[in-house]
Amino acid sequence: MESCLIATLGTEAQVVTTVLDCLLAAKSEISFVNIIHTSTPNDLILSALEKLRKETSGYPGYQKITFIFSPIELPSGERIDDLDSIAAGQAGFHLLYRVIFEAKQNNLQVFLCISGGRKNLSLFGMSAAQLLFNDEDKLVHLYSSHEFLNSKEMHPRNEKDANMVEIPVLLWSSISPAHLLLYDSVDPLRAIEKYKNIHLEERIETGRIFLLSILTPAEQQVVEILVGGGLTDREISQILHISERTVESHIKSARMKAEDFFRLSSINRTGLVALLQPAVIFIKGGKFRENPDVSTITMK
Repeated sequence: MESCLIATLGTEAQVVTTVLDCLLAAKSEISFVNIIHTSTPNDLILSALEKLRKETSGYPGYQKITFIFSPIELPSGERIDDLDSIAAGQAGFHLLYRVIFEAKQNNLQVFLCISGGRKNLSLFGMSAAQLLFNDEDKLVHLYSSHEFLNSKEMHPRNEKDANMVEIPVLLWSSISPAHLLLYDSVDPLRAIEKYKNIHLEERIETGRIFLLSILTPAEQQVVEILVGGGLTDREISQILHISERTVESHIKSARMKAEDFFRLSSINRTGLVALLQPAVIFIKGGKFRENPDVSTITMK
């Protein structure tokens, strides 16, 4: 599969060439490399850029690879010398997101290396990966020996010099097919907000199916009152004119059915309320204030 490497650059040019060498050694078909960097007057950054440009243009193993240098810029076009402000950070996030976005639009497998540059740029890279990656894409980090780092050599001589490690990413694409709509936007912040709305709609729909199709009418009645008002078993029993033991039995049954339907290892009373609150509010015609807390839900 045709692939690309997207790498963040700091003061060490060898990070980019080393991870590229690791990928090529693993038989990855890298067609182009996009290097994300700041435009600082810092001599170390300038030296890294100059060294990398020279190496990528003359190294025999890179003849079939296109290298792109992408400076981080503000919307005004002003280049950024450091990610030390909110505006600069957002510009870095937007650039990383856009570069990955374009690669995915071109059906490329993406390798994203976040070993170089500022730590906040690495965090933005992880977020962009979570938003846009598919199963075949890889977020990677580079581990290099002190000897190799100090040598400033651009290419590792053996596995002791450097190793590439894959970083696990919980992909939004694996959570829901709604991620496809994210590809309509090149703005990561707008994409995140869009996903939140989509995810809420999915929670409403799955909760509605559970309430109306899985629970018995009696269980549904008890659960809707529980979720809607957070009442005690005694208060629910008084409203429905049934015994507390019956209320307790219905809630226990609903919890067991929820564990099976939602594929949860366990769920307590509070977790059941959090899980079904969007659907109950929707069914009752209420309004949403904020997403319920789902910290009491344990996934299998």
